[in-house]
Amino acid sequence: AQVFYAESETGPAPIVGAIGQLQFDVMLFRLENEYGAPCRFEPVGYRYPRWVTGTPTAIEQAASARGRLRLYDTKGNPLLLFENEWALRLAQENERDLEFHDVAP
Repeated sequence: AQVFYAESETGPAPIVGAIGQLQFDVMLFRLENEYGAPCRFEPVGYRYPRWVTGTPTAIEQAASARGRLRLYDTKGNPLLLFENEWALRLAQENERDLEFHDVAP
């Protein structure tokens, strides 16, 4: 699992990324039972992450399109989450000022 942060009016909002429901279940159990920290997870509806490099303006413009969510990893690297493969492919074809990476650059 990995923690990312979305911009919000109240400050950075943590979003946990994981592969498979089991990782979320284990994390939830450990937070509640080992650390006494009540928590809940809510799905965000995005499945395809890509780190992006480019100008801040190009990243902001790309993030504003429908079906995309801009996040930052713990090192401050921007990434976009996409709802589906089609949205990802469309961004890769149309956002010529950005480079897309499967892992953090």
